[in-house]
Amino acid sequence: MESPPFGRPFLSWYLGYFVKPGRTYSSLLEDGLRVRFAVFAVLIPAVGYTIMYQCGWLAGGGPSSFKPWLAIPMDEYFKYDIFIAGPSMFLCWVLASGAIQLISGLFSGTGSFENTAVALGFGIGTATWASLIHDLTDAVLGALGIIDMKAYEAALNGPTFWRGTAVDPLFDLLRLARPAFCEGIAGRPRIELAQIDTACGDRAGRVPECVPDLQ
Repeated sequence: MESPPFGRPFLSWYLGYFVKPGRTYSSLLEDGLRVRFAVFAVLIPAVGYTIMYQCGWLAGGGPSSFKPWLAIPMDEYFKYDIFIAGPSMFLCWVLASGAIQLISGLFSGTGSFENTAVALGFGIGTATWASLIHDLTDAVLGALGIIDMKAYEAALNGPTFWRGTAVDPLFDLLRLARPAFCEGIAGRPRIELAQIDTACGDRAGRVPECVPDLQ
């Protein structure tokens, strides 16, 4: 039977995931609106990066250190990403949730696809801020004419101070992603250990160290 709505607003769950992802996820599983809220969580970076590519395109930006694997002209890459970024995030979220669910089934996992999708959705929606803040700020400044987008992109890929401003958020993303995904997946003791194993890599069936508040 589907759990009834808690009456707790999405923003409360979302902000709670930044502070206590495991405990927030544990409570969120009891909310009948949890899947809807997960969609909202993924929608935040999807909209954010859509705006980022819109501003980057207006500023004349584009990839400067790699060739896109799609047959898209370099100068128009950001224009196409305006329409690709959001849908691809949702597609990858659903595919990743399904893959985890199928793999956990190989280890006798019995958790639901919906609960797995909720954990990944909120993990994506919170951890992505580590890179989104940097990328969106640069794109907006470029669109406003405050910085030269192409010159800035070139500086990011050279041995300059600005390279650190691009690399550091990637490490921040990794630091945020570990508790957001590991604690989220394992945030409730009744989530089967096989599914925890799949998410956090503990093959011995022990509670992962990345989940200190599970007990």
